[in-house]
Amino acid sequence: GFLNIIAKDTARLDQLTRRLLELARADMATPGKESCLFAAVLRAAAHRAREGGQLIELHEPLPEQVSLPISAELFDSILSGLFDNARQHAPGAVVTLACEQAKGQLSLLVSDNGPGISAGNADQIFTPFFTTARASGNTGFGLAIIRSLLAVHGGNIVLEPSSNGARFRLSWTV
Repeated sequence: GFLNIIAKDTARLDQLTRRLLELARADMATPGKESCLFAAVLRAAAHRAREGGQLIELHEPLPEQVSLPISAELFDSILSGLFDNARQHAPGAVVTLACEQAKGQLSLLVSDNGPGISAGNADQIFTPFFTTARASGNTGFGLAIIRSLLAVHGGNIVLEPSSNGARFRLSWTV
């Protein structure tokens, strides 16, 4: 009864504290000299998500020699965060990964065919603490952390309009 409620609240506060620390670290991070091969990390993250039962569609070809100014671990963590987000908000949806390159810009489109993000929520999704899934334990920090990590490492993320599901564009100057 009461002890169970306290245990759940304690676990939630612990998760919230960890996410706050991650956000603070992301905001204070400084880019190192690390880099990673975009295509290799993307393929590995997609493969791991598929092994975990997620439906991932990766559009080829990918720019094999493009390097990003971020460690493989951080880029993988960003991708995993986006995959987890899709799993939480669009269970069973197919996540599609497509790459575009033009005029020195590399973009990764991460889309799903789930219910999408309502117009009323679209402006808030990168705001810390904002979540529509608090009941299932979401803290509302995932996208804020992803945006901060990308910004520190020369990237950006935006939510793009989509007629079907959610679509994020990650972009870098390469």
